Amino acid sequence: MKRTIFCTSICVLFIWGMSCSKKNNPAATVVTPTPIAVPPLIQLPPGWKYSTIYSGSMPYGMQVYSFESIFAGRNTKAWCLAYDSKISSFDFKPTMSATSKRTIDFFTQEPGVCGVCLHQRELLWRQSIL
Repeated sequence: MKRTIFCTSICVLFIWGMSCSKKNNPAATVVTPTPIAVPPLIQLPPGWKYSTIYSGSMPYGMQVYSFESIFAGRNTKAWCLAYDSKISSFDFKPTMSATSKRTIDFFTQEPGVCGVCLHQRELLWRQSIL
């Protein structure tokens, strides 16, 4: 009887020890991709910065630049969309709305892939370029 209790307790301790043991897996090596230098499509004056956030989702041949400054005492942010006119994989389609539409409405209603939607609000036209 004592031997059975002893063997049972040893088995329980062995199973408990195996279930609680930590596995030491070697840390996975994280490979950081090397950033690829993107040649600029146009030369802009100093202060313009290549926007990796917006240019990353653009098709090849389109780049977005931003410029932040103070103009007339107000913070101003300007954008520049540069494209390579030799590449014919994208089109510019001027569209006009009979009613007032937001830029996002033009963007979501466009069939297919839409990379950029510009709204000419400053000219007071109800027009967007897709």
